[in-house]
Amino acid sequence: MNFEALNKVFERVAAALETVELDHYFCDPRGGFLSILQGTRVFLRRESYPENIESLANSYLDQCELLLEEVSENGISSKSKNEAFRLAKQIKEQQWGQNF
Repeated sequence: MNFEALNKVFERVAAALETVELDHYFCDPRGGFLSILQGTRVFLRRESYPENIESLANSYLDQCELLLEEVSENGISSKSKNEAFRLAKQIKEQQWGQNF
């Protein structure tokens, strides 16, 4: 289990959440947030982490996908911006491997 790699992968997810204002990038399926989420899911499947860590990680990714869907359908709103920043903060504060 490489928790340092997991932290780096989720740092990238958090950084991408903070670009929510750039909806042209955030919603771009070729290289935007969706590709980061898909890459993170692949990473989780390839690595071997305890079930509780994998479950929490997938929960964050599920929340990210719901946000991406909302922004893709409705554009950026103050609600979606606040949700993105809240989620980014939670992810940044999560130290994988230390709290489990």
